[in-house]
Amino acid sequence: LHDVHAILDACAKPRQLLLFSATLPAPVRKLAKSAMRDVVSVNADGGTVVLDAIEQRIYLIEEDRKTALLRRQLEEFNPYLAIIFCNTKERATALAYELAQAGLPVEELQGDMSQSARNRILRDFAKGRFPYLVASDIAARGIDIEGVSHVFNYDVPSDTDYYIHRIGRTGRAGRDGLAVTYVTPRDIGKLRRIEARIEQPLVKYDHDGN
Repeated sequence: LHDVHAILDACAKPRQLLLFSATLPAPVRKLAKSAMRDVVSVNADGGTVVLDAIEQRIYLIEEDRKTALLRRQLEEFNPYLAIIFCNTKERATALAYELAQAGLPVEELQGDMSQSARNRILRDFAKGRFPYLVASDIAARGIDIEGVSHVFNYDVPSDTDYYIHRIGRTGRAGRDGLAVTYVTPRDIGKLRRIEARIEQPLVKYDHDGN
């Protein structure tokens, strides 16, 4: 948003302003209200969300068993490239450190990093220099990296749209993808909201894959 405001401040007046956004969370609505006058809204069809190329799995699990399951599944699924999403930058940093300490080739991506550092990490990830990227939701939107075969939601997002944005990092360009979400007992309400949003029940597994 800081960058968008900087660009608006540099633009001539009067002007015609067109704002495009996949979703309209509160900060985007606030931006539109402050920057636009006599607004005409055009909405694309927001009906059923189509995620046909992505297999979605839910694993019902206790919080303290998530990391062990993640490590096991990274070995079993052997992703070409995988993005592992956490809800906060602190969680992303801690998980990336834990995986690195276990000897896994992993990097982290979160909002406290400089833009140059984020660009370097994404460039190296896209080139396959490391297969696992632990990220906060800074990576959930606007990143199109060919070859992301798996997405893991280590944490369930509170915003249902972010679930869609996250898993949309895989199953791109005609390829299939697998999205795995770890759901603890306290996340059941979030899961029900996600299922309502995408208008389909999701297949649920236990820790052992049953």
